Amino acid sequence: MLTFREFLREFFLLEGGGTNMFKAPSAGEPISVNTVSKERTGNLTSETISTDHRKSIHSGLVAFGEAVASRTGQNPFGKNGIKYGGSSGPIMDPKTTQKDINRWNKKDFNDIDVHTVHAHEDGSELQGHLHNMFTDGVNNQFGDLELKSMTKHGAKLGEGTAITSALFKHHPTGRHIQIDFLHTPKGPNGEAMDPAYIVANSSHREDLDHGIKGAHRNALAEAAVSVLGGTHHPDKKEVSVKTGKPVKNEDVDSGGAKKLSLVKGRVFNRYADHPSGGLVKATQAHRDNELAEGGGQQQHAWLSKRLGKDISEDSSFVEMHGALHKALASGHITQDDMNEIRQRYNEKIEQRGGLRLGTFEERDAAVEGSK
Repeated sequence: MLTFREFLREFFLLEGGGTNMFKAPSAGEPISVNTVSKERTGNLTSETISTDHRKSIHSGLVAFGEAVASRTGQNPFGKNGIKYGGSSGPIMDPKTTQKDINRWNKKDFNDIDVHTVHAHEDGSELQGHLHNMFTDGVNNQFGDLELKSMTKHGAKLGEGTAITSALFKHHPTGRHIQIDFLHTPKGPNGEAMDPAYIVANSSHREDLDHGIKGAHRNALAEAAVSVLGGTHHPDKKEVSVKTGKPVKNEDVDSGGAKKLSLVKGRVFNRYADHPSGGLVKATQAHRDNELAEGGGQQQHAWLSKRLGKDISEDSSFVEMHGALHKALASGHITQDDMNEIRQRYNEKIEQRGGLRLGTFEERDAAVEGSK
């Protein structure tokens, strides 16, 4: 039977992106370092640590990266320093001050997202190293962090969706903190880590000032690209890849099939042309070809062109929302476009669950109030 404390941990203290795989050790019972189940089973009991320990955690991760590099010849965090993702990005940013932390009311955290490079084309080589090199339990301390357990989840390594989760003990506090190593694909120009992917997986300082998460920003960008990318001509039907004959697809059949989608910060065609003259759903291979040919634009570049208004590479929800209103006023988009973007955005937020609703309407009111 679960103790009351265990019950609270198991059912209420799971971080939003938690892997649900770890159970913090009891006093005197350290977790051995090993590869655990790939399935989302077990208990995640990463414990909250005050944001006062940001520098301590960062220096420990730097030491961890150096230890991996000494064994593999490659630092998992790349050559340009650690890049943090998710809501932990702005918190771990060295430019963030205590005043910022207080403004965001971020007193603690219990997981941190960190971007890591693909050592191999599909990421499996680096992930294999991470899971096997510390199993002897020797030299597992890196500054104030001691590695306790590791696992991976997310099967689509080649698409940059795999995550290695590690449980570290933070010795100054005696608490355990989860570090998620996000396996980040290379950019189209051979960049160690795709900058669009990093932007797409981070919160923004400006958004945090308004209580807006990175997931809200991503939903807005997805809705804007989908709507403003237009739809296929109603005569264009989806066909079978093998036979070229039409297949049933309500969106395409009604002439409402969207042309473009946003995938990890880059804009891609949702469908590819088939020799028969019809359409087939775009695959990862189609996206790879687009990237090789200079396609797959970063969202900020595509949206800037479409809206007639430059937005920054690391554009926030607030910035994109403001750009949409300016595009509406200048005639670059229509009121119908704006209404559909709002509708699609709200649908995405409701589908994802657990995210604050009404952010689009709040920003609408703010724009109206500034006039």
